[in-house]
Amino acid sequence: MGPPSAPPCRLHVPWKEVLLTASLLTFWNPPTT
Repeated sequence: MGPPSAPPCRLHVPWKEVLLTASLLTFWNPPTT
């Protein structure tokens, strides 16, 4: 257990990876409806 002042790493969201994954999903699976 770390100090309560430390940011929760578990709740930290890597926005770069999320955006990259979303971009890849959109590129490979374009919403062609």
